Amino acid sequence: MAAERAHRLALEVDRLRAEGVTGQAAILRALTERGAPTHRGGAA
Repeated sequence: MAAERAHRLALEVDRLRAEGVTGQAAILRALTERGAPTHRGGAA
């Protein structure tokens, strides 16, 4: 389960980078806007 979530997150990060989103803060902001869960599983 955790490996599956990590894989999906990695794919999403790859998509963001392909869209030109770079830098850790920008990626985290974009993931939050897209509703990605936090590392503890809660809503961002």
